[in-house]
Amino acid sequence: MLNRGTLLLLVSAIALGGGVLLFENRGSVSNSSKTSDAQGKPLVPFEESAVIRFELDRAEGDNLAFFKDESGAWQMSAPEAQVAEESAIAFLLSQLTRASNRVIDVDSGSLADFGLDDPEAIITLEAENSSYQLLIGSADFGGDQRYVQAKNLTTDNSTEDVDTDGDDAAADLSESKADQLEEIEIHLIAGGIMNAIKRPTIEWLMASQEEFSEWSSENETSNEVEALSENEASSEVEAASEEATSN
Repeated sequence: MLNRGTLLLLVSAIALGGGVLLFENRGSVSNSSKTSDAQGKPLVPFEESAVIRFELDRAEGDNLAFFKDESGAWQMSAPEAQVAEESAIAFLLSQLTRASNRVIDVDSGSLADFGLDDPEAIITLEAENSSYQLLIGSADFGGDQRYVQAKNLTTDNSTEDVDTDGDDAAADLSESKADQLEEIEIHLIAGGIMNAIKRPTIEWLMASQEEFSEWSSENETSNEVEALSENEASSEVEAASEEATSN
């Protein structure tokens, strides 16, 4: 039989082992939840089809603006009023309304590290009763993803419309908040978004019938010239062959 001392040691060892196991299980659950938080999620709470207008402000190139007309067709309103190229718009919006690859939390004071203090592009999306602004920052370390910050303009604007009584107290509160660093969500999305953003302005426009006819005419002329050259070359070869045979 076990004496009293040995029995106490055995009970203590079992209790200690159980405590370690419980601690590890809790740690595992905690780590799992952090990984889940780091996974991607939608940049905006609406689908591509819900977007009714958007603006694209670019660091390089023209700033562009588009809206859906009554028939649901996309129109460019800036820098000129023209019928828009649907496929170009669809490519951009599909990149912005899908889930991001990953989400990370950063201090508001470190936005410069992600190129978000001076973004390469600012895209404002508007749906029914909802507006979001997306800041496109720099590429990640691997170069195949971009950092994006999403701002809910609807919430921000509603906050600005509060009663202005007690301006001094509000100013003091604003200053105290500015002194504190906030945590901001930063998304990582596919770097292909830059192909859409840097697309030349002319490629955002639907080719007119005149331009299409011009392009078709040029192609027909080019084909005729090629056919004529081939016929001339063939005739020369035949003549040379006949001359060689007669000699």
